[in-house]
Amino acid sequence: FITMWVNRDTVMTSYLGLLHCESVEVEEMVLVEGAGSELQLRFKALYMADPSVPCFDSSGPHGLISAIAMVGIGVWVAGLCAVIATFCFRSIKLHGLRSYTTQRTFGYFVLGLQPNYWYWELFV
Repeated sequence: FITMWVNRDTVMTSYLGLLHCESVEVEEMVLVEGAGSELQLRFKALYMADPSVPCFDSSGPHGLISAIAMVGIGVWVAGLCAVIATFCFRSIKLHGLRSYTTQRTFGYFVLGLQPNYWYWELFV
């Protein structure tokens, strides 16, 4: 549990890197009624790993990358926190906060905290 907990920031950063988009000024030809077409500057969100790919286009490659990143963030970061919190709550309910079993398994998360606020490390 501790290894996964410590590495969650690294994993989160990697998944967020998959979503890295920036707003870029792009010249586009725009049809203007009665005047034909003219060149205008517009801002587009582009995927920084491949600036030819528009961001969050569900039919394009960034749509798939975004879906993978969101699932990864949900499973690894939020899911992991929920699983650890569930096991920790269950152990405290069965054995008590200061029992040997709870301290041996979840001491990293609860040691050094006041008994009324032991859950703080799991949620911050």
